[in-house]
Amino acid sequence: MILSDDEDFDSPGGEKLIQIMKDGMLTPELQVLYGLSLISEDKLTFLATKMLNAMADFESDTFKDFELLSKDTSDISLRLFRRTMAEPMNKLDAFAFSSDVLKKSDKEEEWADKLLPTFETYLEELKRENALGLLTGNTASETMFKSVKRKNYLKVMFSTFRMKLFKAKKMATSEEGKKIGFDLCMSILDNIFRYQDALWSMKSDGNPLPDSVEVRTIHSYL
Repeated sequence: MILSDDEDFDSPGGEKLIQIMKDGMLTPELQVLYGLSLISEDKLTFLATKMLNAMADFESDTFKDFELLSKDTSDISLRLFRRTMAEPMNKLDAFAFSSDVLKKSDKEEEWADKLLPTFETYLEELKRENALGLLTGNTASETMFKSVKRKNYLKVMFSTFRMKLFKAKKMATSEEGKKIGFDLCMSILDNIFRYQDALWSMKSDGNPLPDSVEVRTIHSYL
């Protein structure tokens, strides 16, 4: 369920949506957007956490067959635009968008304890579904859609890495927390090595890609 400027609130479905909102029940999409706005304003920490945890209830990505046999790249771009702007947000979209907001608002360290479990659970879910196999494949033959998915997987992964790192640094300040901090750092390294083909690559001019620079930044803290 999504909202738009031309939503028909006079229809039976629209009336139902209004009643749900009056009862204080927001759709998952609105819960996440509301939670992110609260984070940005440093307000209502408990409510923001509850809203953002709604990401776990999103529908998984249902566009696995979203590939075009046509070689018309403009058609691909239009379909991607429609998917982004008109289709309901799915779980990967929600986590990737939240990762962007957390990073740009510099809130990952502050929210690591509250949001890390949700991000870790989602990454484990992706691994069980073998969705992250996309990060180990050959990028040369990727369609535009797969490239977008790949980028979103990396956003979620990097956000999880950074929150783990912040938590590890916090745990290392106490003697009893050092073992937990060590295990968190080792899990980051394990994932870096597992997906090193996607996380470490160079441009044609020999300079590292932005994702590779991110890996080096994270690695320097470990």
